[in-house]
Amino acid sequence: MATLYKAKASVVKVAVGSPSGNRVARIVRAGGIIPEGVDEEQLKHLVSRKLIEKVTVTEQPPAQNPVEALKAQLEEAKAATEAAKAEAAAANGKLAEANEQLEAANADNKPATAKAPASKATGTK
Repeated sequence: MATLYKAKASVVKVAVGSPSGNRVARIVRAGGIIPEGVDEEQLKHLVSRKLIEKVTVTEQPPAQNPVEALKAQLEEAKAATEAAKAEAAAANGKLAEANEQLEAANADNKPATAKAPASKATGTK
């Protein structure tokens, strides 16, 4: 069981390193984990000002190989693509059916057209 600190404020500045040696400033955004190496007194001060909070981690998920993680993401993307293709095919089928119904309705509703004889233009001679 590990105790970590998480930033509550939108931005928290902490000093990482030995209190008696070189220290490096780190900026942590809201929800970010405070890095290791921050002096205990500084952590207490930030907690008292409610800029950070303690988070107790009971169990960490097993580390996944980055290659395996990418393969899993690729498989998820392939599955989503196949699902989208199936939805598109179904939508195309419905569209074709609707077009056929529209054409049939238009064929039934066409008015009878009779060709009128062409009128002859009268001109002056």
